[in-house]
Amino acid sequence: MTIKRLLFAMMFVVLGFAHSAYAQQPSFGKANTDGAFENAQIQISSGFPNPASQHVTFHYRLTSGVQDAKITFFTVLGSKISEVKLSAYDETITLPLESFKVGVYLYTISANGQNLATRKLVVKR
Repeated sequence: MTIKRLLFAMMFVVLGFAHSAYAQQPSFGKANTDGAFENAQIQISSGFPNPASQHVTFHYRLTSGVQDAKITFFTVLGSKISEVKLSAYDETITLPLESFKVGVYLYTISANGQNLATRKLVVKR
């Protein structure tokens, strides 16, 4: 990938457009106006605060049929940074961000092996 194409792709992510690698993921639910996501398997809020500096929090609810729900964080270039499994017994998860550098990240919400939604997280200090 040339520098020009890379910068162009990064610009789309920063402006809120889907990166080509994520644009082809199927949608299995609906996004609310605040960016939250819900379908028959999961209800989850967008990470907040966003932009975040020290931590990011998600509120969620899983249905009984969900075996493997998780949030996976990626750099805008697609490198996996972190993965957090969601417990059926909790409804809130707060993740520390001290290992994240300042920048823009993407996080994917998945359940039962299906990627359900991808959102943007900005980390600042």
